[in-house]
Amino acid sequence: MTWLILSILLSVLFGHTVRRAQARRCNMMVVGVVNYTVAALVCALLTALSGNLNVHGATLSLGALHGIGYILAYVAMCAAMLRGGLAVPTTIMRLSVVLPVLASVFWWGEQPTQAQVAGIVATLAALVLLGGRGVSGASDLQVWMLTGFLFLTSGGASVVSKAFLVLHLPDAKTTYTAVLFGTAALGGSLSFLTHRFRPTREDMGAGTLVGVTNVVATGIQLVAIDRMPGVIAFPAMACGGVVATAVFCAIVWKERFTRRMLVGMGIAVVGLALVNMK
Repeated sequence: MTWLILSILLSVLFGHTVRRAQARRCNMMVVGVVNYTVAALVCALLTALSGNLNVHGATLSLGALHGIGYILAYVAMCAAMLRGGLAVPTTIMRLSVVLPVLASVFWWGEQPTQAQVAGIVATLAALVLLGGRGVSGASDLQVWMLTGFLFLTSGGASVVSKAFLVLHLPDAKTTYTAVLFGTAALGGSLSFLTHRFRPTREDMGAGTLVGVTNVVATGIQLVAIDRMPGVIAFPAMACGGVVATAVFCAIVWKERFTRRMLVGMGIAVVGLALVNMK
Protein backbone atom coordinates (compact mmCIF):
# COMPACT_ATOMS: atom_id res chain seq x y z
CA MET A 1 0.00 0.00 0.00
CA THR A 2 2.92 2.36 0.73
CA TRP A 3 4.22 2.07 -2.82
CA LEU A 4 0.75 2.70 -4.21
CA ILE A 5 0.35 5.88 -2.17
CA LEU A 6 3.83 7.05 -3.20
CA SER A 7 2.95 6.42 -6.85
CA ILE A 8 -0.18 8.58 -6.58
CA LEU A 9 1.66 11.38 -4.78
CA LEU A 10 4.53 11.38 -7.29
CA SER A 11 2.11 11.55 -10.21
CA VAL A 12 0.72 14.71 -8.59
CA LEU A 13 4.25 16.02 -7.99
CA PHE A 14 5.12 15.62 -11.68
CA GLY A 15 2.19 17.82 -12.73
CA HIS A 16 3.10 20.30 -10.01
CA THR A 17 6.72 20.63 -11.19
CA VAL A 18 5.52 21.39 -14.72
CA ARG A 19 2.94 23.87 -13.43
CA ARG A 20 5.54 25.50 -11.18
CA ALA A 21 7.95 25.95 -14.09
CA GLN A 22 5.17 27.54 -16.13
CA ALA A 23 4.21 29.86 -13.26
CA ARG A 24 7.85 30.98 -13.03
CA ARG A 25 7.71 31.87 -16.75
CA CYS A 26 10.31 29.31 -17.73
CA ASN A 27 10.73 28.42 -21.39
CA MET A 28 8.50 25.35 -21.34
CA MET A 29 10.05 23.80 -24.43
CA VAL A 30 13.50 23.99 -22.86
CA VAL A 31 12.03 22.47 -19.70
CA GLY A 32 10.46 19.68 -21.76
CA VAL A 33 13.60 18.92 -23.75
CA VAL A 34 15.78 18.81 -20.61
CA ASN A 35 13.15 16.67 -18.88
CA TYR A 36 13.06 14.07 -21.65
CA THR A 37 16.84 14.14 -22.11
CA VAL A 38 17.40 13.39 -18.41
CA ALA A 39 14.79 10.62 -18.51
CA ALA A 40 16.32 9.10 -21.67
CA LEU A 41 19.84 9.07 -20.18
CA VAL A 42 18.63 7.44 -16.95
CA CYS A 43 16.72 4.75 -18.86
CA ALA A 44 19.70 4.09 -21.14
CA LEU A 45 21.94 3.73 -18.10
CA LEU A 46 19.49 1.27 -16.51
CA THR A 47 19.48 -0.76 -19.74
CA ALA A 48 23.29 -0.87 -19.77
CA LEU A 49 23.35 -1.98 -16.13
CA SER A 50 20.79 -4.72 -16.82
CA GLY A 51 23.00 -6.24 -19.50
CA ASN A 52 20.02 -6.72 -21.85
CA LEU A 53 21.29 -4.89 -24.92
CA ASN A 54 18.83 -6.38 -27.43
CA VAL A 55 17.40 -3.76 -29.75
CA HIS A 56 14.77 -4.84 -32.28
CA GLY A 57 13.48 -2.65 -35.08
CA ALA A 58 10.00 -2.70 -33.59
CA THR A 59 11.38 -1.35 -30.31
CA LEU A 60 12.97 1.56 -32.14
CA SER A 61 9.98 2.34 -34.38
CA LEU A 62 7.31 2.01 -31.68
CA GLY A 63 9.45 3.84 -29.13
CA ALA A 64 9.97 6.69 -31.59
CA LEU A 65 6.24 6.85 -32.37
CA HIS A 66 5.45 6.88 -28.65
CA GLY A 67 7.99 9.68 -28.17
CA ILE A 68 6.29 11.78 -30.84
CA GLY A 69 3.01 11.34 -29.01
CA TYR A 70 4.72 12.32 -25.73
CA ILE A 71 6.13 15.61 -26.98
CA LEU A 72 2.87 16.56 -28.71
CA ALA A 73 0.92 15.76 -25.53
CA TYR A 74 3.40 17.80 -23.49
CA VAL A 75 2.92 20.84 -25.74
CA ALA A 76 -0.86 20.45 -25.57
CA MET A 77 -0.76 20.02 -21.77
CA CYS A 78 1.28 23.20 -21.28
CA ALA A 79 -1.04 25.16 -23.57
CA ALA A 80 -4.15 23.77 -21.87
CA MET A 81 -2.79 24.61 -18.41
CA LEU A 82 -2.54 28.27 -19.37
CA ARG A 83 -6.29 28.37 -19.98
CA GLY A 84 -7.66 25.57 -17.82
CA GLY A 85 -5.29 25.17 -14.88
CA LEU A 86 -3.67 21.85 -13.96
CA ALA A 87 -6.53 19.65 -12.70
CA VAL A 88 -8.61 19.42 -15.89
CA PRO A 89 -5.76 18.70 -18.37
CA THR A 90 -4.30 15.99 -16.12
CA THR A 91 -7.74 14.42 -15.74
CA ILE A 92 -8.15 14.44 -19.54
CA MET A 93 -4.79 12.67 -19.87
CA ARG A 94 -5.89 9.98 -17.44
CA LEU A 95 -9.19 9.56 -19.27
CA SER A 96 -7.25 8.89 -22.50
CA VAL A 97 -6.64 5.36 -21.16
CA VAL A 98 -9.94 4.54 -22.88
CA LEU A 99 -8.18 4.65 -26.28
CA PRO A 100 -5.85 1.67 -25.64
CA VAL A 101 -8.84 -0.16 -24.13
CA LEU A 102 -10.81 0.42 -27.35
CA ALA A 103 -7.77 -0.57 -29.42
CA SER A 104 -7.51 -3.80 -27.44
CA VAL A 105 -11.12 -4.59 -28.30
CA PHE A 106 -11.23 -3.64 -31.97
CA TRP A 107 -7.60 -4.31 -32.96
CA TRP A 108 -6.37 -7.13 -30.74
CA GLY A 109 -9.71 -8.87 -30.29
CA GLU A 110 -9.89 -8.65 -26.51
CA GLN A 111 -13.34 -8.92 -24.94
CA PRO A 112 -14.29 -6.04 -22.62
CA THR A 113 -16.10 -6.77 -19.39
CA GLN A 114 -19.44 -5.15 -18.62
CA ALA A 115 -17.62 -2.93 -16.11
CA GLN A 116 -15.22 -1.73 -18.82
CA VAL A 117 -18.08 -0.94 -21.19
CA ALA A 118 -19.75 1.11 -18.45
CA GLY A 119 -16.39 2.77 -17.77
CA ILE A 120 -15.98 3.77 -21.41
CA VAL A 121 -19.45 5.36 -21.40
CA ALA A 122 -18.64 7.20 -18.16
CA THR A 123 -15.33 8.36 -19.60
CA LEU A 124 -17.03 9.87 -22.64
CA ALA A 125 -19.53 11.63 -20.39
CA ALA A 126 -16.68 13.05 -18.29
CA LEU A 127 -14.95 14.32 -21.44
CA VAL A 128 -18.09 16.20 -22.46
CA LEU A 129 -18.31 17.82 -19.02
CA LEU A 130 -14.61 18.70 -18.75
CA GLY A 131 -13.36 19.08 -22.30
CA GLY A 132 -13.88 22.78 -22.91
CA ARG A 133 -13.70 24.17 -19.40
CA GLY A 134 -11.39 27.11 -18.83
CA VAL A 135 -10.13 28.38 -15.46
CA SER A 136 -13.41 30.27 -15.01
CA GLY A 137 -15.40 27.15 -15.74
CA ALA A 138 -16.85 28.69 -18.91
CA SER A 139 -16.81 26.76 -22.19
CA ASP A 140 -13.94 27.85 -24.43
CA LEU A 141 -13.57 26.66 -28.04
CA GLN A 142 -9.77 26.87 -27.91
CA VAL A 143 -9.70 24.78 -24.73
CA TRP A 144 -11.96 22.24 -26.46
CA MET A 145 -9.42 21.98 -29.26
CA LEU A 146 -6.45 21.76 -26.87
CA THR A 147 -7.98 19.17 -24.56
CA GLY A 148 -9.23 17.15 -27.53
CA PHE A 149 -5.73 17.14 -29.01
CA LEU A 150 -4.29 16.26 -25.59
CA PHE A 151 -6.72 13.35 -25.24
CA LEU A 152 -5.82 11.97 -28.69
CA THR A 153 -2.04 12.36 -28.41
CA SER A 154 -1.83 11.01 -24.85
CA GLY A 155 -4.17 8.13 -25.63
CA GLY A 156 -2.44 7.44 -28.93
CA ALA A 157 0.90 7.14 -27.14
CA SER A 158 -0.68 4.61 -24.78
CA VAL A 159 -1.95 2.60 -27.76
CA VAL A 160 1.61 2.42 -29.09
CA SER A 161 2.83 1.27 -25.67
CA LYS A 162 0.17 -1.46 -25.69
CA ALA A 163 1.39 -2.56 -29.14
CA PHE A 164 4.95 -2.89 -27.82
CA LEU A 165 3.79 -5.01 -24.88
CA VAL A 166 1.67 -7.24 -27.16
CA LEU A 167 4.75 -8.10 -29.25
CA HIS A 168 6.55 -9.61 -26.20
CA LEU A 169 9.97 -8.57 -27.47
CA PRO A 170 13.00 -9.68 -25.42
CA ASP A 171 14.31 -6.10 -25.27
CA ALA A 172 14.51 -4.42 -21.88
CA LYS A 173 11.56 -2.10 -21.26
CA THR A 174 14.08 0.58 -20.31
CA THR A 175 15.42 0.39 -23.88
CA TYR A 176 11.95 1.20 -25.17
CA THR A 177 11.51 4.07 -22.71
CA ALA A 178 14.98 5.43 -23.52
CA VAL A 179 14.00 5.55 -27.21
CA LEU A 180 10.67 7.23 -26.52
CA PHE A 181 12.14 9.83 -24.15
CA GLY A 182 15.04 10.45 -26.55
CA THR A 183 12.63 10.95 -29.45
CA ALA A 184 10.52 13.34 -27.38
CA ALA A 185 13.65 15.35 -26.51
CA LEU A 186 14.72 15.44 -30.17
CA GLY A 187 11.22 16.41 -31.30
CA GLY A 188 11.07 19.25 -28.81
CA SER A 189 14.51 20.54 -29.76
CA LEU A 190 13.38 20.91 -33.39
CA SER A 191 11.35 23.92 -32.29
CA PHE A 192 14.62 25.69 -31.50
CA LEU A 193 15.35 25.83 -35.23
CA THR A 194 12.54 28.32 -35.78
CA HIS A 195 12.38 30.14 -32.45
CA ARG A 196 15.14 32.05 -30.75
CA PHE A 197 15.73 31.03 -27.20
CA ARG A 198 18.18 31.69 -24.40
CA PRO A 199 17.93 28.90 -21.83
CA THR A 200 18.42 30.21 -18.35
CA ARG A 201 19.75 28.39 -15.31
CA GLU A 202 16.19 28.27 -13.99
CA ASP A 203 14.95 26.66 -17.24
CA MET A 204 17.64 23.98 -17.00
CA GLY A 205 17.02 23.42 -13.28
CA ALA A 206 13.27 23.13 -13.76
CA GLY A 207 13.73 20.70 -16.65
CA THR A 208 16.10 18.55 -14.61
CA LEU A 209 13.66 18.52 -11.68
CA VAL A 210 10.78 17.49 -13.95
CA GLY A 211 12.95 14.78 -15.55
CA VAL A 212 14.04 13.29 -12.23
CA THR A 213 10.47 13.39 -10.94
CA ASN A 214 9.30 11.74 -14.16
CA VAL A 215 11.76 8.85 -13.85
CA VAL A 216 11.21 8.32 -10.11
CA ALA A 217 7.41 8.41 -10.54
CA THR A 218 7.63 5.82 -13.32
CA GLY A 219 9.90 3.59 -11.25
CA ILE A 220 7.66 3.77 -8.17
CA GLN A 221 4.63 3.04 -10.32
CA LEU A 222 6.27 -0.13 -11.67
CA VAL A 223 7.11 -1.25 -8.13
CA ALA A 224 3.52 -0.61 -7.01
CA ILE A 225 2.15 -2.63 -9.93
CA ASP A 226 4.57 -5.45 -9.13
CA ARG A 227 3.72 -5.49 -5.40
CA MET A 228 -0.08 -5.30 -5.71
CA PRO A 229 -2.72 -7.03 -7.85
CA GLY A 230 -3.37 -5.09 -11.04
CA VAL A 231 -7.11 -5.05 -10.34
CA ILE A 232 -6.33 -2.89 -7.29
CA ALA A 233 -3.24 -0.97 -8.43
CA PHE A 234 -4.46 0.40 -11.77
CA PRO A 235 -7.88 1.73 -10.65
CA ALA A 236 -6.35 3.12 -7.44
CA MET A 237 -3.57 4.97 -9.26
CA ALA A 238 -5.92 6.35 -11.92
CA CYS A 239 -8.67 7.45 -9.54
CA GLY A 240 -6.35 8.48 -6.73
CA GLY A 241 -4.36 10.61 -9.15
CA VAL A 242 -7.46 12.53 -10.27
CA VAL A 243 -8.68 13.17 -6.73
CA ALA A 244 -5.25 14.00 -5.30
CA THR A 245 -4.47 16.39 -8.17
CA ALA A 246 -7.81 18.19 -7.79
CA VAL A 247 -7.33 18.63 -4.03
CA PHE A 248 -3.72 19.73 -4.53
CA CYS A 249 -4.70 22.27 -7.20
CA ALA A 250 -7.45 23.70 -5.01
CA ILE A 251 -5.11 24.13 -2.03
CA VAL A 252 -1.80 25.08 -3.68
CA TRP A 253 -2.81 26.70 -6.97
CA LYS A 254 -6.14 28.09 -5.73
CA GLU A 255 -8.02 26.57 -8.66
CA ARG A 256 -11.79 26.76 -8.30
CA PHE A 257 -14.16 24.24 -9.81
CA THR A 258 -17.74 24.79 -10.96
CA ARG A 259 -20.40 22.23 -10.12
CA ARG A 260 -20.20 20.91 -13.69
CA MET A 261 -16.43 20.42 -13.41
CA LEU A 262 -16.77 18.63 -10.05
CA VAL A 263 -19.44 16.32 -11.50
CA GLY A 264 -17.16 15.69 -14.50
CA MET A 265 -14.22 14.76 -12.28
CA GLY A 266 -16.47 12.56 -10.16
CA ILE A 267 -17.69 10.69 -13.24
CA ALA A 268 -14.08 10.49 -14.43
CA VAL A 269 -13.08 8.75 -11.19
CA VAL A 270 -15.88 6.20 -11.58
CA GLY A 271 -15.10 5.70 -15.27
CA LEU A 272 -11.39 5.17 -14.64
CA ALA A 273 -12.12 2.64 -11.91
CA LEU A 274 -14.41 0.67 -14.22
CA VAL A 275 -12.18 0.83 -17.30
CA ASN A 276 -9.21 -0.54 -15.34
CA MET A 277 -11.19 -3.52 -14.03
CA LYS A 278 -10.69 -6.91 -15.66
